[in-house]
Amino acid sequence: MSELGFYRIANSEPDQLALVEPSEKTWTRGELLAKANQLTHALRALGVSKGDAVATVLPNSVDYYVSYLACAQAGFYMVPINWHLAGPEIAYILEDSGAKAFIASGSVPAMEEACLKAVSAINFPTSGCVSTTPIEGFTSLDNFLADFLPIYVSKSEKLLLIIQKASISNYRCHAIKYSCPKKLVLKSFLDTILQSRSLCIVGRYEL
Repeated sequence: MSELGFYRIANSEPDQLALVEPSEKTWTRGELLAKANQLTHALRALGVSKGDAVATVLPNSVDYYVSYLACAQAGFYMVPINWHLAGPEIAYILEDSGAKAFIASGSVPAMEEACLKAVSAINFPTSGCVSTTPIEGFTSLDNFLADFLPIYVSKSEKLLLIIQKASISNYRCHAIKYSCPKKLVLKSFLDTILQSRSLCIVGRYEL
């Protein structure tokens, strides 16, 4: 992303208001970025790589923006599908786009029915079906993100890392805060800590 991208803006001003839901729940830039990072890592763990497509059938919602931000920062192509479309139309777009993941919502009964018909029609892999509301056969978004802790950066934190076991079969991430007084020794400090625990950095946020 450019210097004006959301990633950089959210890291420089994490406590600024970003979104307000219809329920009046507010989201700061840091909170929004944290959930987007969760989704990015979960999609990568699923096997989605830079240049791959992620299809969505979502109403105007925080989850739509989170999906967009996650795809944008990781180099995935987001394929937003109109939630008013019928099952066969959604199936055609899913198949034609070559989507590796499908994030859907069943907040409207007709939307849920259409999404179920679409994945059934083309035998879309159930492992790649994620839903923001309960849909039979889909993994709930909360469960999909469960192994990836939300990382919220506030101005009171000097350094926050997302780390994971070096083993590629273990994607469980942990948040660890370190305060290092001298930036010049930060790299060697982190290398020592990580090597001693067989860990690797998958995300870093500095203020």
